[in-house]
Amino acid sequence: MNKGIIEYPSCHTMNNSNSPQVEMVRIPKGATGCLELHHNEVAFFMEGRLKFIFGDFHEHESKKGYILFLPVGGRYFYRAPVNAIVMVFRLHGPLKLCDNYPVEKLFDLKTIASGKNCKSRMKKLNMLQINSHLWHFLDGINNCLRDGIDGNYYFELKIKEFFLLLRTYYSKEEIHDFFQQILTKDTIFSEYVRLNSQRFRTVKEIADAMNLSTKQFAKKFVDIFGETPYQWMKAGRAKIIHAEITSTRKPFKQIAFENEFSTIAQFTKFCKKELGKTPSNIRASII
Repeated sequence: MNKGIIEYPSCHTMNNSNSPQVEMVRIPKGATGCLELHHNEVAFFMEGRLKFIFGDFHEHESKKGYILFLPVGGRYFYRAPVNAIVMVFRLHGPLKLCDNYPVEKLFDLKTIASGKNCKSRMKKLNMLQINSHLWHFLDGINNCLRDGIDGNYYFELKIKEFFLLLRTYYSKEEIHDFFQQILTKDTIFSEYVRLNSQRFRTVKEIADAMNLSTKQFAKKFVDIFGETPYQWMKAGRAKIIHAEITSTRKPFKQIAFENEFSTIAQFTKFCKKELGKTPSNIRASII
């Protein structure tokens, strides 16, 4: 990772109501930014490369000829060392490979093979290489986009076709590793939580939406995620804050405000408790 701190603008949402399900994104050399995702995304690197920083991950580079899966709910800081062209698929709703192959089977596949549970597996950003079949598929979409074909029905069909090609031309182990970050023994439950966590203010609200009592929801949550809803949300918040302190030059007051702290004192106390250092010490340690 760069020893200095990259200057990133404030996060912006790439998944608002006006964002298409499939889009060709062109990013000029030297561009930096922050993606705050509200849907899972699949990024196909058609040209160039991008460097990402997210959560616990060190700087991660994605380049031409590879596919990257970006889970919902995170902030991804990026920079473009060269011009880049990326085709983005935005997956609306829980991940579903097809009607006859629930994603839980991928979790079971690795669990049985490794003898390890989800808590002990290291989660990381995994890429797939684009093979000749997928290049042909992507070229066809690119041609249609240039010709003005951009309806939701067309996009939905293409996303379903992508999952069919994925299952046909890649091994189950490769697909497992690609989606590893979101796989649990009940991915429908965990994906609903990830996709909707920002919509609800309390545990009771999301439990009600899933037709569960608060106690039932909390018990299932601990069984799936290995921690309470409060611990999970707090850990996620800490990862985002750590990334912003170490990967941007934002003033601490701005980071505190954007992460809903009412005072800089509360922000500093949170960092000391959850990250072990004050914001100043965290930033100083990477220079």
